[in-house]
Amino acid sequence: DISGSVIKMIENVIDGAMTTYASAEYPDDWNMRGLIDYFESMFFTPDTLDFDKRDYNKLDRKTVREEVYKMAMDAYQKQCELFGDNMREVERVILLRSVDRRWMDHIDDMDELKRGIGLAAYGQRNPAEEFKFQSYDIFEEMINNIKIDTVSGLLSLVVKREEDLQREEIAKDATT
Repeated sequence: DISGSVIKMIENVIDGAMTTYASAEYPDDWNMRGLIDYFESMFFTPDTLDFDKRDYNKLDRKTVREEVYKMAMDAYQKQCELFGDNMREVERVILLRSVDRRWMDHIDDMDELKRGIGLAAYGQRNPAEEFKFQSYDIFEEMINNIKIDTVSGLLSLVVKREEDLQREEIAKDATT
């Protein structure tokens, strides 16, 4: 059961987006359109969030974060109800798929870093130190992308039932 980890991932994704788009002290300086677009692509359908229609003086980071977190948890609960007992398996499959894809990307990124790290010496920097710092950043980026992929995959997953599928004839018999 990784539901506790998934809930932590949802919190981390929300906090990361808040840091990226709403780190300024005053809401007038936030990238509100970017924040709304990010959350709607991640958790919600378009036009779900209406923060840009409110008076910016009444918004603060805590309020926005709490509202988005509540809406994300509601979406997660709907998914849990939809999948029922299979939700734990769905969580594992989506997480493993994300880890697999991102780990392969990470290996490629590390190979690229290894090939290019010698150039740091030309910039009067120690290549071993640069490799250590850059490899840590690449690893952190991989972990963050795994969280984002998992949360996005879980909350945007749609079930297609057999009765929803309709078969239609694509190719005609072409005998002469």
